[in-house]
Amino acid sequence: MTTAQNAEMHDIILYPGESRNREKIEQPDSPNQSLKRDLNGYKRMYKMRRKNEARLLNHILNQTDAIVIVNKNGITRFVNPAAEALW
Repeated sequence: MTTAQNAEMHDIILYPGESRNREKIEQPDSPNQSLKRDLNGYKRMYKMRRKNEARLLNHILNQTDAIVIVNKNGITRFVNPAAEALW
């Protein structure tokens, strides 16, 4: 067998997760892997949401302008420290 034939044979041998040109083939996820990936995504989104809420609350509480939040029934739901200082 020549070196060229030997090289061609090695190109044909496929190992698990490889294609003919040695690139990884995407294997379908098992249900557990898919669920784990989804849960990790939800955890990341939850952490980002909590972080953004904390930043917004910090901004509102440290605002020098008065901020009063009233619902549609006219009930005051939130007053920041600057608004409290007015009364």
